[in-house]
Amino acid sequence: MAQLFFRYGAMASGKSIEILKVAHNYEVQQRQVLLLTSALDNRSGVGEIASRIGMQRSARAIQAADDLFELISKQKSIAAVLID
Repeated sequence: MAQLFFRYGAMASGKSIEILKVAHNYEVQQRQVLLLTSALDNRSGVGEIASRIGMQRSARAIQAADDLFELISKQKSIAAVLID
């Protein structure tokens, strides 16, 4: 059974670094993650998740026309989908 976890917070509260930490922890356990971010967010470059402390990682930039269900269902053995 799938689960949904939703985290929110004020600006500069550590949401992006938390996503990067969770992705790292999954990958240490040899589990795959799918990182997604908005194509509109280009502060660190399109398709990048970056924290203010300097950690950065590539992600798939999603557009308004993208079908997230189709995108996720095409992936093989994904343990988590993390969206910034």
